[in-house]
Amino acid sequence: MPYTLRAADACGSSGTNERRLLMHDLDDPVANGMESMVSDSAAGDSVPTWMTAAVIILIVAILGVVGALVYSVFTQDEVPITMAERDLVFYKDAVAKRPDSVSDRIALARAYAALGEYDDAVAEADRAIALQPLDLDGHIVKGIALRLMGEYDAALAAYDEVLKLIPEHPPALVERSIVLEAMGDLAGATESLEAAVEAQPTASDVMVELGRLYEAQGERDMAIEQYRAALEFIPDYGPALAALARLGAE
Repeated sequence: MPYTLRAADACGSSGTNERRLLMHDLDDPVANGMESMVSDSAAGDSVPTWMTAAVIILIVAILGVVGALVYSVFTQDEVPITMAERDLVFYKDAVAKRPDSVSDRIALARAYAALGEYDDAVAEADRAIALQPLDLDGHIVKGIALRLMGEYDAALAAYDEVLKLIPEHPPALVERSIVLEAMGDLAGATESLEAAVEAQPTASDVMVELGRLYEAQGERDMAIEQYRAALEFIPDYGPALAALARLGAE
């Protein structure tokens, strides 16, 4: 090595000194250390095979989990959230198990109507009526769905089926009034609600609706009478109190 040769030349022919310098050169931490550092650096640049394999396995596992989660999100059945959605699932299952159950079919028709699926509501109500033509609830639910569809004449026909059997049937009279008002027949709507109140004189909500119709026709005193009558049965009934306050007749 150059360092050794220079050291030997400087010391002349002294063998002892040359041997001492040669030994010093072999043990020199600078020379040997540099060589060791180069060797270690080269060794450190290479990643062990087992570590590479472990990283690959981990990445594959993560991708597998993510893929499974994405698949489950996009393929699972929609979970019912609202009460109406839960009712629909429940009564669909009930009808599948008991296809001749009139009450289950009517409940299913109500669930369809509540979710705005009026065609299905009417169809299910018709199935219930076919099973039991005298079941009044089937006609009522059918009429409600038809009204919400804007099929007013058909809705009135459904309520008339009920009123043929029970002329003073309060729910049918109230629903009939709603349809007549939507058709612009305030007089007919009022007459129907008057009959409903007569048939059920403790129905504060119906009295308030009748009072509202009286107001719409300019019958202020008759409206106030109905609002006050409603408070006789429910003294703190909010709609009646608000209506009287609006008319200045508390």
